[in-house]
Amino acid sequence: MPGTAENRSVRPRIQMPESNTDDFRIDGAAPSWHALPADDVLRRLAVLPDAGLGSAEALRRRIEHGANALPERPAPEPWRIVARQFASPLVMLLLVAAALALALGEWRDAGVILTVVLVNAIIGGVQEGRAERSMAALRRLSALHVRVLRDGREQNLEARALVPGDL
Repeated sequence: MPGTAENRSVRPRIQMPESNTDDFRIDGAAPSWHALPADDVLRRLAVLPDAGLGSAEALRRRIEHGANALPERPAPEPWRIVARQFASPLVMLLLVAAALALALGEWRDAGVILTVVLVNAIIGGVQEGRAERSMAALRRLSALHVRVLRDGREQNLEARALVPGDL
């Protein structure tokens, strides 16, 4: 039924400010900056529209808020890269075949199979390690640069150096 409580969508409750100094908040969350007039944003962030932030203030905000970047996952340890090479279904099948060969007393066959699995793991680990290093280098090379207004003049910065209040 269209009018029942089960069919009505739940909408966040928007609290309108009581005065110009209060934040627009949705269910008590942080200010909805996109809903504020530009003048209010400038005032709340203590930014001069003609000069932007000063270098000292930008540094203070960078220390307070951190880099403008998503956290990166740490590079995997080399032993984890090699261990992942053994997770393949084909490698599992070869390990089972080596175990069966050992159980049947076929030492030479088991040795050959285990050697192939080990060489495959080493080659795969080396290739994956190189790929990880290449991806990290590409991320550094493709860092996004932006133009900001600081100390009254336009500057080019890496996007991760942006702070709240940059224009």
